[in-house]
Amino acid sequence: SVCSAQRRFSRRCAMGLPNIGTLVLASAQDVLRCLGLGAQPWRIALIDCDDPAALWNRTITNSREPGDLRLAGDGAAGPAAATSCLRPKSGLATENNSIESDASACGEGWVWHVDAQFRLRLGSEFEELQMPMCLERTGPDDVALAACVEPAEGSRQEWLPLPRGEADPNARLSEVRPPLRSHGRHLVDASGRVVRLRGTNWYGAHMEPKVNNGLAHLPARTIARTIRHLGFNHVRLNYAVAMWFEHAQGTPVKDEFVSANPELRNKTSLEVFDACVKALTDEGLIVVINCHTSDFRWCCSLHDEQSLWYNDRWSERDWLDSLQGLAERYAANPLVVGFDTRNEPRPLVPQNSLDPTLIWWDTRDFGKCSDAVVSGADGVSMSIDFLSEVGPCLQRHTADWRMAATQSAYAVWHGNPDAVVFIEGLGAADLQAVHRSPMPFEQRCLDSRIAWSVHDYHWFWKWLRLGDVLANGGANFASIFQKLGQVYTGNKELGYDQAETFEDFSGARNTNWGFMLEQGIAPVWVGEFGTAGGGPWWDMLIQYFRDMDVDFAYWSLDGMKYPKGAVVDSSYMDAAQKMNDNGGQPLDADAEEGYGLLGSDYRQIRKVWKMFDLMSLQAPAVSGDVVVDPREFGECAFDAAAQPVAGTGPLPDGFAGYFRWTPLSCDATGGGGGAPGISIGTDSIFKPRPSPTPTEGPGADLVEDVGNASAGGGASADGIEEDEVEIEGSSYGPNRTRRMHDLSAVAERRQSAACRREGLPRDNPP
Repeated sequence: SVCSAQRRFSRRCAMGLPNIGTLVLASAQDVLRCLGLGAQPWRIALIDCDDPAALWNRTITNSREPGDLRLAGDGAAGPAAATSCLRPKSGLATENNSIESDASACGEGWVWHVDAQFRLRLGSEFEELQMPMCLERTGPDDVALAACVEPAEGSRQEWLPLPRGEADPNARLSEVRPPLRSHGRHLVDASGRVVRLRGTNWYGAHMEPKVNNGLAHLPARTIARTIRHLGFNHVRLNYAVAMWFEHAQGTPVKDEFVSANPELRNKTSLEVFDACVKALTDEGLIVVINCHTSDFRWCCSLHDEQSLWYNDRWSERDWLDSLQGLAERYAANPLVVGFDTRNEPRPLVPQNSLDPTLIWWDTRDFGKCSDAVVSGADGVSMSIDFLSEVGPCLQRHTADWRMAATQSAYAVWHGNPDAVVFIEGLGAADLQAVHRSPMPFEQRCLDSRIAWSVHDYHWFWKWLRLGDVLANGGANFASIFQKLGQVYTGNKELGYDQAETFEDFSGARNTNWGFMLEQGIAPVWVGEFGTAGGGPWWDMLIQYFRDMDVDFAYWSLDGMKYPKGAVVDSSYMDAAQKMNDNGGQPLDADAEEGYGLLGSDYRQIRKVWKMFDLMSLQAPAVSGDVVVDPREFGECAFDAAAQPVAGTGPLPDGFAGYFRWTPLSCDATGGGGGAPGISIGTDSIFKPRPSPTPTEGPGADLVEDVGNASAGGGASADGIEEDEVEIEGSSYGPNRTRRMHDLSAVAERRQSAACRREGLPRDNPP
């Protein structure tokens, strides 16, 4: 009832963790430092969080209740009482900085102060426990109580309660038995028990520095320990296709980016990646490897040339080879359980180009295509391409993610047939199409090795509303690209969801991907989500994740976006993304990651409230009950010969290819050569345009003629008579599609007129 009164998703009601176990208090200034027993069992000291003595008798159930602070004891190591109260010793926060225990009644000892910071305050005085001095040794066996980092002026000292014992979500992490398989809405391990993935991203290897962030501040193993202590059980590690191929050249990373890991100096980016994988799995953490980009660069926009799984520098084959190679490289490490084969597959709109490439899950949705012929008034007919009922033959100009995703799964399984393959929906936001059109495996038993993935940010509502656009005139490409473009622009306001109810919020996600979980169809893993400052979207998402028991990897652990010394390529970025642009010069300081859980030194918690919310979603990595007999999966040996890594076939042309003509020319003999070919300008098609149509950009001088041709004739600007254009062999829907082809007819007639003015015959175009 209290939670309902505060709207179900309020932070105060967020600690929905198991009602068992004990807590330790970790310093928000240094996650690996906790309050615990010092050399003398009745003295509190700042110790390493791995010390099992750092246990308090506060359970997660009563951790929000005010009361005396007691230290759990067994009667042998410390005072006679099994639990003892803590009393401040005179001189606290001066020379001694220690707190001693007292077996007597706990009337005026330290008490919990119930708020978002879990502060400790002294009895009735309610003086906040401040420990401003650095950790000191006051004797050979005595460590005094102190905070490693002095709080900033005006700030409070914060402590993070970490569940331990049975309440530790990673207490049973070592019991997970790979490989994992899909069973209904869950992933299960080899013993048939449900595995819940609650993790974080640790990024950097896909960007210009070519290594995971933080390695200049801490050893990789220390970062891995921090992840485990924070209660996460897995990590999504991101890489660029270029990493795989650069390794063969032996190109070392810059030493300054791995300075806290001297053993990694003069190593390639792949070898550093190896070390990060090893550090994580040595801590018992599960790893999912994600192909984030092709080039070493930040993601994402429609213009970054990382939208599809190939670009002008890295081919589809390169992408598939990197997946197969890495899967084989880590096949012997069972905790590398799977691969997320491409990040946020989305349309490509190259910068300063009028040649966009659409992407779709299954291009068969667009129907069959037939040859179409344009007939001009002069009786000349010409084939302009194959058309479908919605206009352009989209199969020829749209990248088919379903076929590419299938090939990516084959590539992974050729390297490691036991791996789980995580496939992201279009834009990492929609799974409706993948449910309608399954992946075309030769062995249907391989479905048990597939899990689906989506992302969620406060601007992703634009992806979720794309279905509305398609349902109301799917051939209106201007509307489609306008909507898609908004997803990655710097204008990332909360939009409609600021005023949205939780029912609307959850309904939109259920429609797009939550139905997979609701109906027990397949596992869905939210591979990215994150926030800098919280707000309505965040609170509702936390509640939705809790209600739906969602597997996730938060974006991100990292306290920095780029390390000091990085040279950032900002040529493809929009204005908001260029905030770390240093004019092509090395950065003179770490560029902070606003969404990061850690500070830029990778030691402290950036925002404790955010960790509380994520802790409320954590759960034991493996369930206690067997939900499926593993024998139900049967014998399903991957048939590599029947499912080769053959690629998707001819890659699509961009849409400009549809409107680009084979060169038309005229000369005295009627042969080839002469004037250059005509390329129809597409800026008026793919950009929203007011009325009247703007007249700028390549081919824009033809746009005005379209209105004349579409209206049934009239004189163009150069005096050429324009007649109604008839198009054979296809039926059309929206008028705008017809206007696209009218552009082609106008261009053809204009070329004929130019030849007539010169008194020359015109080539008969193909």
